[in-house]
Amino acid sequence: MQVDYYYTLMSPWAYFGAPRFYSLQQKYKFKINHLPLDILKLFSLSGGLPLAKRAEQRKTYRIMELKRWKHKLNMPINISPKYFPPSNVSKASAMILSIEDQDKQNAFSFSCLENIWVNEKDIGNEKNLIDICNDLNIDHDKLLKNIDNKINLYESIAISAAQKNIFGSPTYVVDKEIFWGQDRLELLEEFIHN
Repeated sequence: MQVDYYYTLMSPWAYFGAPRFYSLQQKYKFKINHLPLDILKLFSLSGGLPLAKRAEQRKTYRIMELKRWKHKLNMPINISPKYFPPSNVSKASAMILSIEDQDKQNAFSFSCLENIWVNEKDIGNEKNLIDICNDLNIDHDKLLKNIDNKINLYESIAISAAQKNIFGSPTYVVDKEIFWGQDRLELLEEFIHN
């Protein structure tokens, strides 16, 4: 079984969902197809709005929800991180697409999310990406050399996602069945289990 995992590294919801999603992978032994995407491009194709352009009511509610999920999941998060949005997410996303080992791909992706939402680091800064690679024993030179080969794929994912009725991050897809949001992981598990 495979699960297509559409997300942006700018998403606090992807950060909250990743550990539980990876636990499901361990439990049910499915393959994750990491599909990090350009969320702003996806919004433009699907009618979404970037955070800065959303109504104040939505921004206020978003903060309430982030605080609730922080306590529910017992996960640290900076509600207004210093480097949000990051200066660039395309390089880190292309690096994720270049990693062949599933466990390292999961770990690198989560570390990028953690750097934004917990560690106050800019994942657009190449030094921070190299540090992540070193921490995870990943060959950063190999990944950095392969970025140009994966940038076009990264840039195409939002278009492909919109064509499949995906509009937000994170979204998990199994056999054309779409589960949007980390709060749908329980429903994803029920679908996989049945």
